[in-house]
Amino acid sequence: MIDNGLNRYTLYSTIMETLPPLLRTPDMKTMASDQAHQTLLSHKKTLPLKYRDSSKYRRRGTVNVLCEFVFRCNMALSETKLALEYFDSYFEESNPEIKLYILVRLLMEYGKKDDILRVIREAKEKGIKPRSSLSALVQHIEQHNTLPQYLT
Repeated sequence: MIDNGLNRYTLYSTIMETLPPLLRTPDMKTMASDQAHQTLLSHKKTLPLKYRDSSKYRRRGTVNVLCEFVFRCNMALSETKLALEYFDSYFEESNPEIKLYILVRLLMEYGKKDDILRVIREAKEKGIKPRSSLSALVQHIEQHNTLPQYLT
């Protein structure tokens, strides 16, 4: 999933969305998640030599792909709290608002409106200013008690 070159028409996220449902048993999902976690840890140990070296960005991208995969496996196991904690601990993004947006986008895929409200509120308490689309999402959920069809 991470070491194979993909063409520009194939997205890692498509592979990650497809794989967890194919893992039919909880043990299979757990084993896949554990393997991805071990691979993630080995990639985190690999530090680039230069600050702006492209390997730094490639490593970060690999870590984030693996983090998202573990998140999806945990969600497939109905372990939302564990998925959120894992994402918070391992997803690498220097801008906390961008990290919040990515997390909310993932939670929307699973229809987790209450968790979305909670993580956005917690982010605000930490001083993170959500983009206007996330503020509009909170308003929509509060007014309609449903998620919109898509996140703008």
